[in-house]
Amino acid sequence: MVLAQCALLLVVDLMFTGFKDNAVNLLAYRAWLATLMRRFVLSSTNKDCLLSTEMNNVQSQNQWQSWIRCESARRLAYCFAIVDCLSFIFLGVDISFTAGDYGQKLPSSDILWKTRNEDQWGSFSDLLNGQSRFPGLKAFMANKF
Repeated sequence: MVLAQCALLLVVDLMFTGFKDNAVNLLAYRAWLATLMRRFVLSSTNKDCLLSTEMNNVQSQNQWQSWIRCESARRLAYCFAIVDCLSFIFLGVDISFTAGDYGQKLPSSDILWKTRNEDQWGSFSDLLNGQSRFPGLKAFMANKF
């Protein structure tokens, strides 16, 4: 996941530096990043997806740490979706994944994300159980448009 995070930062840097010479490098790194992101973007019902395997076999003492790993991957996937859309808008390149490809849940509430320990996180468990009215990006977009 760290490699994908670094690649995402590199793509954002190349996209907004303002140098036209970076366009070729940007397209190459963006394609590489899309390949890295495939496992994070797939639906959580897919057995190959990292998000489905993490939370299904969690013991209670590791639940918070597993949630942090899954939430980090989920947020990374949606940051990539934003960068992918910006690439489409600013550069006119095709989008790597459709809204239907983003099948996992939307990222959780910032209240949960900003908790500093397991006890504080556990106190917001009601937010965790009813995270969102929309299970994924496709359902969210269908409701908005």
